[in-house]
Amino acid sequence: MFYPVFLIIYYLASCLALLFYRRNFPFLSKKVWYISWFFVTFIFWVTRPAAAYLPDYVLKALSMFGGYWSFFLYYTLLLFLIHSVVLFVLKRLKKTDLQVKYYSLFITKAGLVIIFLCMIIGTFEAYSPVVRHEIITTKKITTPIRIVLISDLHLGTFLGKEYCEKMVERINSENPDLILIAGDIIDDRYAIVKRQTSIEPLGMLKAKSGVAAVLGNHDYFDRKTDEEVHDLKNLGISVLINESREFDEIFVVGLKDFSKDQSSNNLDAYFTNHKNNFLILLDHQPRRIIEASKDGYDLYLAGHTHGGAFFPNQLFTSLIHKLDYGRKNFSDMTAIVTSGYGFFGIPVRLGVNPEYVVIDLKP
Repeated sequence: MFYPVFLIIYYLASCLALLFYRRNFPFLSKKVWYISWFFVTFIFWVTRPAAAYLPDYVLKALSMFGGYWSFFLYYTLLLFLIHSVVLFVLKRLKKTDLQVKYYSLFITKAGLVIIFLCMIIGTFEAYSPVVRHEIITTKKITTPIRIVLISDLHLGTFLGKEYCEKMVERINSENPDLILIAGDIIDDRYAIVKRQTSIEPLGMLKAKSGVAAVLGNHDYFDRKTDEEVHDLKNLGISVLINESREFDEIFVVGLKDFSKDQSSNNLDAYFTNHKNNFLILLDHQPRRIIEASKDGYDLYLAGHTHGGAFFPNQLFTSLIHKLDYGRKNFSDMTAIVTSGYGFFGIPVRLGVNPEYVVIDLKP
């Protein structure tokens, strides 16, 4: 159901963008430009169902093109809103038709320049992951413990084996005691990940106590979840789906993704016999923060939001979630939400770099 609805919205957005640009660029009224515009709009999305059967270089090219075009349409809608407001004000000020036309063309041209600059800068940021450091003091441990949190790798069409290898190398250089993965390990087609062996470098992650993961909504898209879990376990990763595991002084509870299981009651039932451990709730979507704090967890970790990825998405993610990015205390519990290490759909980040988080627990 989602896919047809998305295509309809995408088509309407494309129509509006074409009508908007046609006002200032009359050549777009020619039939050849109509055909070209909608060919560009749908070339990626109509081939997407056959993604698993296309050569990798063709799929990546189409995906990149489709991603940038989606970004272009999205920011064109923002430009359209700004343009409409400015023209409304100018008309209220009783400016001449010639003046209105001048400002209309100027705003449109300036807007296009800004959109393309955002694409260039955002692409650089999307492929420039950073490390974020957090320090938490607790009486529940006797020796310092270093945890590395990663999330939203989105391995697949855009991000493959080489990207994963570099990530693993960087994380191992932090000498972590425990590595936690907060879901969305793959993007949407597990067949592509298998073909490119993109997931295999995760088996090279080195942590003294171990590596644990939960699944995210994207891990369920392809309905190959059992196969993915099987492969992750063969790589030495503990996959926690409404399960728990003890790692020395740390006790980790991993929840099934909110898109598949929205239960949030009695989260303390998972650690009945481990109340003296440092208690971590590992979730993908940051939707159960309040319940976790009430049930006595010490640390809540999640991803999913990408920190909004680029403006103005942050305005929406901050309304949906109690914490959409960063760190915040909820009663006696600390919550940390990461922007994730990868991206999906649109290879652009603005103001929120991809990251992994190094969390140092100190007694």
